[in-house]
This record gives sequence, structure tokens and C-alpha cells, in this order.
Amino acid sequence: MTFTGPSADERRRWRELVGDPAAHDEIASGLACLTQTDVEPTVDPVVASGWLRLAVWNIERGRDPEAIAALIASSGADAALLSEVDLGMARTRNRDVARELGRELRMGSVYAIEYVELSLGKEADLVGITETENDVGLHGNAVLGRMPLLRPGVVRLDRGGRWFNEVLGEPRVGGQIVVLSTIELDGSAVELASVHLESHSDASDRAAQFTAALDAIDARSTGPAVIAGDLNTFGAEIGELADRTTLRRLLETEPGRFSWPATHEALFDVAAARGYDWIDCNVAAPTTRHAPDGSPHHIPIKLDWILVRGLEARRPTVVPALGPDGTTLSDHELLAVSVRLPQ
Repeated sequence: MTFTGPSADERRRWRELVGDPAAHDEIASGLACLTQTDVEPTVDPVVASGWLRLAVWNIERGRDPEAIAALIASSGADAALLSEVDLGMARTRNRDVARELGRELRMGSVYAIEYVELSLGKEADLVGITETENDVGLHGNAVLGRMPLLRPGVVRLDRGGRWFNEVLGEPRVGGQIVVLSTIELDGSAVELASVHLESHSDASDRAAQFTAALDAIDARSTGPAVIAGDLNTFGAEIGELADRTTLRRLLETEPGRFSWPATHEALFDVAAARGYDWIDCNVAAPTTRHAPDGSPHHIPIKLDWILVRGLEARRPTVVPALGPDGTTLSDHELLAVSVRLPQ
């Protein structure tokens, strides 16, 4: 199926209501696209066996699907868990990014919607773009794979609505999600979950959203599972990151704080209690990328993670998010890891 998103007229009307939480809840409750998955079957599906290579990446809208697919392919990925994937957005030339990536990679896809976007996006997203209107204005997460993607699903992690305003610059309907699919590895079911936690949040809020995501996995299976994505693990309060004096003090006290912020994020306590491991799945290094001009517009932090339950992991890596010509493809690096059933 292909999503039927709200019309341009509906989105314009909703834009006039931003700032009213009750209006958001009423709009969201009537949007079927926020509870559906868009599934593209796997072409020439393979039987997964032995070590399975996974790519995990916040593709920052997906402006160049061909180059993004090429980088995923270069990682050797058999499956990919993606976030910030556009559908019918002017900033990505109104393309269906998940399906295009699937075609380029000869993978099937499961795609679900975080947000209906009520604007064209940030000004920086529109540089060089000639499109003047969103076709459907949808934005979400995806699971891609060379093997059959079974039992596709989406679970919303909270009521949403915190972007239904003009304050954050991108008025939206919806909220964070986890996209789910089951694969078979050596004949055993393994759950794959692509998650994206809220950026305008704190550690306790992220832990609550992550708990909801783990609950969604457990509702399907308590067996082997991978949950991965942009967890927005800042390792400090947003206000502390914005204050240079406080930031300098934090780094002097703990130089590796932002390369491995796990000890400052309650969601990892939640993960450990549920039997998940992240030590063998990740590199202690930032996963955010500086602006294309090289200027440090942000603090390099490890925001993206891979966690596994009931699986062995090896060869974690961070792949620079660069195209063959050196073009920056995303403000997040690509992660990759190999997993298998315990031997």
C-alpha cells in the first residue's frame, strides 16, 4: 500500500491551529496514516544465516537516495534501520525515500510515519530546491532488508504533539515511533526495531520513550532482538550543552562524556534490566557530523546506538556520512555491526 496523507488544504488549515494541544489530539486521532505501515516486499529474498550485517542511520530526510543507498551497500548491510525518512516532502523533491532506497539496495521495506509536516522544513533544507509544496508531507522511520520482513508494525511512543507549535520552527502533527519487523535468522525469529527518540527532551523522558519501545518488542517476542537508531543521548541537559562554561567544566571532569554518554542516560539502565547489551555493538565515538563547511555548529556527541538481546555482536564501526564526491549526506554518521545467534 501507499500512504494516503492529508491534503494540502487540510495541512494549511491545521497550520492555523498550531499551539492548541486539544486541536493536535483531535487531528492526530483521525489520521489513519499515523497507525499504518507501508510495506514493499523484498525482491529475490535471501535466507539469512550466520553473521548478519546491520546498518543503522539517521539519514536526515534522505536528500540523495542514490548516494545514501551506495553508502549503506558499502557497509555490507543485509538489513538497515533508518530514521528521518521523508515521503512527499519538497525538501527531498517529493520523493518516496524508503521505497527508492529499497529499490536501489534490492531490499524490501517497512515504513511508518512519525509526523505530518505542516511546513516545508528548515530554511537550510530548502537550499537548491525548486519544489514549492509538499505532496503529502510525511516523515518517519524504516526497516529495510534483503530477507523477508515479517509482521510489520508501528507503535507510537507517547501522545505526541510537542512539535505542534511555531516555537521549534517545524510545526508537525504526530510524535516519535518505533517501527518493527520480524526476520528469520538460521530459522529463528529475530525482532528488528528502528527507533527515534525525541530531541527536545531530557534523560527521564528518553527513558520513558525507550521503555515504550521495549514494551512493543516484548509484546511480539521475548526472544532475540535488535533495537537501534537515533536515541538523542545528549548526556547532559540541553541547557548545559548551550552554556560554554558549563560544557567546558563537564568535559574537564569527564573528557569522554559525549563519546560514550551511557552512564548519564537512564534508558541504558532500562535496557540492561531487559537483557539488552550495547558494549559489543558500538564504538565509543561521536555519531554527529559537523556542518558541510567544516565549522563546529554543534558538539560532537554519540546520539546513535545499537542494542541487542539474545545475539552475539562483533565488528561495530562508524562510517562517515559522505558521498563519493565528499558531499555530506546526513548530520549523523552511519553505524554498522554484525550479529548472529549465540553459538
